[in-house]
Amino acid sequence: AVAWIVGLERANLKRLAGIAVSIAGAVITSIFSVESASNSSRTKVLIGNIVLFLQVTCMGSLIVCTKPLLRTGMPSNSVTTWYYGLGSLITIVVAIPYNILKSPGADVWGIGSTDGIVALLYACLVATLSTYMLLTWCNTKVPASTVALFMTIQPVGTATLSAIFLNQKFDLGQGLGCLAIVIGLVIVVVWGSDVGEKEESAHNGESGDLTEALLPSAADENISIQEDGEQHQ
Repeated sequence: AVAWIVGLERANLKRLAGIAVSIAGAVITSIFSVESASNSSRTKVLIGNIVLFLQVTCMGSLIVCTKPLLRTGMPSNSVTTWYYGLGSLITIVVAIPYNILKSPGADVWGIGSTDGIVALLYACLVATLSTYMLLTWCNTKVPASTVALFMTIQPVGTATLSAIFLNQKFDLGQGLGCLAIVIGLVIVVVWGSDVGEKEESAHNGESGDLTEALLPSAADENISIQEDGEQHQ
């Protein structure tokens, strides 16, 4: 939606339908995850889903905002290093005082076990480094809305892995939600791929400034003035 608002992409009925189906599937999966939780934890699950909604909204905005940088020719790994490096620095600055104030004197930074070390290495190298590097690289190849849409498939993998490794219940509602997500992705990728971004069709002639997507160019204004003059004649 952000990409369409700022004019980076053109929407058509097929893409809108696919995105709507995938979003509906993610919502259904989230609703049934709340229903399957115990009464004492439903409020926490609901709050968690609200926070996650805000997170994916911010993530979608990040994908859109990095598009102009990628269009300037900056390597995708450089773009990732800039935004994730600054984000990590801010996290450190915020987390250290927070933990000191919340749990003074407690060992809040201890990993505790070999399993913890393995999990930390996986989180750093696979779930963070590789994931965000690939995410930014994909953003150079396909529309930003397609990159963001694939994030909706996370509930499918999470629900499946939770059922296998954590013995969590995988009910019919979650299954239907996951199916809707996959169907929506297929609609966008297979039938909605004929609609490209504006910057992709004129990639070589644009500077990559996000303001160009928000404000009309001088050439566009001249064309509009000429058309108005011809109509008056």
